[in-house]
Amino acid sequence: EALDIAERGPMRLHEGDAHLEWARLCRDQGDLAAARRHVARARVLVNETGYGRREREVGWLEGTIV
Repeated sequence: EALDIAERGPMRLHEGDAHLEWARLCRDQGDLAAARRHVARARVLVNETGYGRREREVGWLEGTIV
């Protein structure tokens, strides 16, 4: 629900956070393809918005989802 709400409005930082949470959930459930998609979207949002607070987290997830 949070992702749906964030995507509809000007809440790109929240959208990035939601994608990071989805990525962790998918990774923990063994769906690495979905996790990669969510991390990739989070990377785009972090780069476009300058959301430096999440830069380290995105990088870490990119390294753990191989």
